[in-house]
Amino acid sequence: IDFCKEKELIITNTMFQQPLSRRYTWTAPGGNARYQIDYILVKRNLQKNVLQSKTYPGADINSDHNLLCMKIRLQNKKKIKRMSKNRKYDTAKLKDEEVKSQYQRKVKEIINNIEDSEIPPDINGKWKLFKFAIKEAATSTIGFTKNTPRKPWIDESVIDLIEERRQYKNGKSLEEKIKYKQLKNAVNRAAKRAKEKWLTELHEEIDRCMRYGQMEKAYNL
Repeated sequence: IDFCKEKELIITNTMFQQPLSRRYTWTAPGGNARYQIDYILVKRNLQKNVLQSKTYPGADINSDHNLLCMKIRLQNKKKIKRMSKNRKYDTAKLKDEEVKSQYQRKVKEIINNIEDSEIPPDINGKWKLFKFAIKEAATSTIGFTKNTPRKPWIDESVIDLIEERRQYKNGKSLEEKIKYKQLKNAVNRAAKRAKEKWLTELHEEIDRCMRYGQMEKAYNL
């Protein structure tokens, strides 16, 4: 409390009238005692913007702490202009002699189709025209690399166990609590096996790329 006073902070999850089940954030081992020991703090000048702050005891987050969320209205938000990432050409395809020949022919074709009247007199203008030909040829022959997300190791078997575990999250009986703990351990073991399998496959794919000289592809995996 002294810290909040000194820093001009407020504890949002003590601002609202809530039932006890939406106030406690931690359950002691055995489930007999519950306490409010987690807090969300905001600057005092934002107090009027806080719309709600409470726990969600039913959320299956694999922890003895309850999920604590705050709903807040933000004002004067600055618009952030997203900078689009520069797409990269799939230059690895140029190692294929046939693709390389197609690319070279396309560059020559584009340059030959440029009228003399369209060629700028200065060196910078000529370079821009040549760069345009290179990019157009690359786009039509080799294309761009695909930004595929890293493969997740959570497979269907793990998801099924998580769904089954969720059914026992708020179990009251001893049998339900034991079942939840068993499923919790089963999820951890299954996730570990799935991760090891994914890492093994990733290592094999990187090794294959290295053997065939596909260094850029190996680096991007």
